Amino acid sequence: GVDVNSYTQTYKTPNVLEKANTALYVGARDIDWDMIVEAAKLKTELNFIIVCPEKPNRNFIKYKNTKNTNLFYIDGINPTEVPSYITNADVVIIPNPRDRYKAKNWGLTAKYLQAMAAKKPIVAYHDGEYLKNYGIEPVYNTTDFLIEIVNALNKPIVNYEYDLEERDWTILTKKFYNSIINLWWKR
Repeated sequence: GVDVNSYTQTYKTPNVLEKANTALYVGARDIDWDMIVEAAKLKTELNFIIVCPEKPNRNFIKYKNTKNTNLFYIDGINPTEVPSYITNADVVIIPNPRDRYKAKNWGLTAKYLQAMAAKKPIVAYHDGEYLKNYGIEPVYNTTDFLIEIVNALNKPIVNYEYDLEERDWTILTKKFYNSIINLWWKR
């Protein structure tokens, strides 16, 4: 679950997002570092912001450190800051490592739910076809990834056909609490 309400608010734009054409990943899982570098090289007018505690590979670090780079890396932020990043990004990207979803399907994770609550366009790389049920078209190569980002920039607000209330953290905790109480009284 997620605190849906926090992704519907307006926040001051974090400095790193005060650029045009921002494609943001904020999450704790590793990503396809090389694909992001390739995408950044191919589309220099896009600004890729990666917020992730996982350490990037050498290729990523080398490109990130080039002059006039369009690739930015932050090794983590306070969880309370995540809504300000998601709501101020132009596009939310989820650049999973290639084919990881085949071995371990994570499902509709908090990253998707946060972006959906903020009505942000989502570009999912190497994730399952189940995403089509939510209006998210997964892609499996860098070219399609970039095409989807450019297309997403033309629709800054997306109304997803998904009932986020059922995944709202306050509702989930209340249901969980009530389940525990019911179990307690039934014994």
